[in-house]
Amino acid sequence: MFAFWGGLTMMDSDSELGRAVYALINIGLIALAVKTRRAVFLVFGVLGVHLYLGHLAYKVFKDSFLFPFALALLGLSLILITVFAQRKMGHLAQKEF
Repeated sequence: MFAFWGGLTMMDSDSELGRAVYALINIGLIALAVKTRRAVFLVFGVLGVHLYLGHLAYKVFKDSFLFPFALALLGLSLILITVFAQRKMGHLAQKEF
């Protein structure tokens, strides 16, 4: 996984489309982690998405006033979704046994 993700990350794309595809691949890794229940896919997928968001923050939207607030809302929504999913998974795990 490290070789795949590391190679994918080191391929520097000159276009924003290439970087958006990189973000989509990392989102796919997150979805694969949820489906297969493998933490390694989740870790590398989240790292890739954060790298892409960091690129957007520092290069693309560096002069935008509202982008930091949008990132803050995205982070807050991620925290809320995670808390909701943990509660839901806890109830589902108890029902299986």
